[in-house]
Amino acid sequence: MSSTHIHRWTHRAEDTQSPPETDSPSIVLRYRGRPGADGKCEDAALVLELGPHSYLLAVADGMGSGARADDASAAIVECLAKRASSLVDESTSRLEILNAIEEASEQIRGWGVGAATTVVIARVDGEAYRTYHVGDSEALVTGQRGKLKWQTVSHSPVGYAQASGLLDAHDAMVHEERHLVNSMLGMEGMRVDVGERRHFAARDTLVLGSDGLFDNLEVSEIVELIRRGPLKRAADSLLTSSLQRMNRPEAEGPGKPDDIAFILYRPKLTPSGSQTK
Repeated sequence: MSSTHIHRWTHRAEDTQSPPETDSPSIVLRYRGRPGADGKCEDAALVLELGPHSYLLAVADGMGSGARADDASAAIVECLAKRASSLVDESTSRLEILNAIEEASEQIRGWGVGAATTVVIARVDGEAYRTYHVGDSEALVTGQRGKLKWQTVSHSPVGYAQASGLLDAHDAMVHEERHLVNSMLGMEGMRVDVGERRHFAARDTLVLGSDGLFDNLEVSEIVELIRRGPLKRAADSLLTSSLQRMNRPEAEGPGKPDDIAFILYRPKLTPSGSQTK
């Protein structure tokens, strides 16, 4: 059995690495509390190294208006992390991921304090990937030339309206009901969206992020910043641009102070689509 390596970022001191970021040739993560929060962050993130070119990536966002938001986002990260050895086999990982989501949701609901969290997950196996999500944490894949190849649909009135063409991207970003979310872990009637197994092309980039990213930068802006160049530079640009928006929310366009966590992944593929070492 392949060995697994677990990297967690949560509000718990024993989980969060210092500095709170990881850089590798194919994965970069950024994790930051909202401006003025003195370093506290209610988001959580997870990188599981399952084997050569095989990963599970996750970002969760605890409901900021609810109690124990930071514990809620940490709960789904923990439920996934403890299943690391069972997630190595792609053929069984789908059931294990769904079980982890259900277990975390029941645990959060059992606290009886109204806590909830979103989560977005990507199981990457070489040139293939599958996404899972609950709530309005999002994932997208872009090509090097800026073509948007895949994007999750947020579980929210605004997310559904945008997906159906009733709202354009800009109107969705500034909509007064953008903060409303229909489905979260810890809520009754939680919905889990499971994407089909899809394949990366050479130079594609995947991003998973909380709404601290997607409520501050439009998708077109995110795509432009990540589609090419070193991942570390792309991640730094995303973080800097998001924080700038947060610090001037009164300006025209999107801008909302919030915690932020995101993961960038770029597969090591040749132009023919084969995996490199």
